[in-house]
Amino acid sequence: MRVINLDTEHKTLKIRLGAAHATNPLLWTSHYYDSLPTNIDEINADGETNGADNVTIVAAPAAGVKRVVKDMSVYNADTQAHTLYLILDDDGTEYIIRVYSIGIAQSRTLDAPIEIEGVDFWETESPTTIRPTNSKLVDGQHLTGTIDCGIFQP
Repeated sequence: MRVINLDTEHKTLKIRLGAAHATNPLLWTSHYYDSLPTNIDEINADGETNGADNVTIVAAPAAGVKRVVKDMSVYNADTQAHTLYLILDDDGTEYIIRVYSIGIAQSRTLDAPIEIEGVDFWETESPTTIRPTNSKLVDGQHLTGTIDCGIFQP
């Protein structure tokens, strides 16, 4: 997974559903750390969606702090499938980073897209398997190359 950096006190990460939940809100978790001059503070947060309204899943860091988002996930506890938007809010200007489809009783790991020519987005199938979605590849073409899955050290 690529990390997402929130490098100013004006940037937050939010999620939003395409439509309000029918019965139960979707549950989310986020895991990130603050890179401080003398140490690193690990932080975990969790909550639930709020209808079709934006919900902040990673708040903006304090001034002078770099917040590095390691992992975010959402579980659909509702009785219907949903479209989920991952949004970067930069001082009130919203940028949609990813759009996910999430079925009933499914989990999705939310992350920044991996940039590989010919593939728009990747979806996590399991802890060890990823597959391209919205691929620009046509039948008979194959994706070649490697993906660096090394551990990021600040």
